[in-house]
Amino acid sequence: MWQKLTTVALLGLGRSPMPEELHLALQSEGIAPDVMPEKALLDGAALLYRQHLAHAQFSGAAHPLPTPPNLKGERLGGPAIDKILDQILFEGFQPALPEFLKLAAAKQLHVPPAHLPALLELAIRDASLRALLQAVAGPRADWLIALNPRWGIPGRKSTKDKHPEQMSDEAFNATGLEHLSRHSELDSGQSVVKLLSTPGYAWSDALAGALVANFSKWLDRHGAVYKWHLLHYQNMLLAAAYGCNARTCKAFETEWAPAAVEAADFRKVVNFRKKMIGVFEFEVSLH
Repeated sequence: MWQKLTTVALLGLGRSPMPEELHLALQSEGIAPDVMPEKALLDGAALLYRQHLAHAQFSGAAHPLPTPPNLKGERLGGPAIDKILDQILFEGFQPALPEFLKLAAAKQLHVPPAHLPALLELAIRDASLRALLQAVAGPRADWLIALNPRWGIPGRKSTKDKHPEQMSDEAFNATGLEHLSRHSELDSGQSVVKLLSTPGYAWSDALAGALVANFSKWLDRHGAVYKWHLLHYQNMLLAAAYGCNARTCKAFETEWAPAAVEAADFRKVVNFRKKMIGVFEFEVSLH
């Protein structure tokens, strides 16, 4: 149905009335198709496409539906936590998802049920994310997996997604600082660039500051450059923004020379993470 909705929305109806099955499908989703038909079609296609991505596979009569989960032990946060997860999944902050799941586990909260299908889908391709999700999926997870067994089968992870073997955070920060003290310029092929682009490490304020200082000097030497010339620095700065201590890191508060990559891009990440931490602290204080 979502394909038909999208096709009609893109090609238009001409002088023809909206097909009755599309009219009913939109109404069933709470969308009024008679006010602005074109917008209603696009909204409906977007909504049904998101449902399609969940790959729900409901059993037929020969295979009765599993028993609904017992929700007595479910512990959910409020709307603010739902909003944070929505921003992570759909507004460009997905690298913050592991931190979100760790915060939820530390506060003994389960993830918002509306986002659980999307999280189970992501976990198929990411073993580390799958391990974090298991602690906070709640009583609905097994029921959803019974409805859609592919969510219970870890998928193969491509070799291009594999990162170097993880070292301790202390060793990571010491190695990074040592390399930055010896290299005034970092090139995409260097081992330190690969290391500092690896997500999952806790960055010290000193290392984040040293990287930003190195980048600022690089800009001073090279002047105006295209964004793809900065890609290796952008990846490292993004890892720093997601890995630094959101409450103490000051590395991104000072502007550097005008460039295709702005300090504000990374400051936005740090501020989002700071807000996320505050939401969890406030939410749990209400229980």
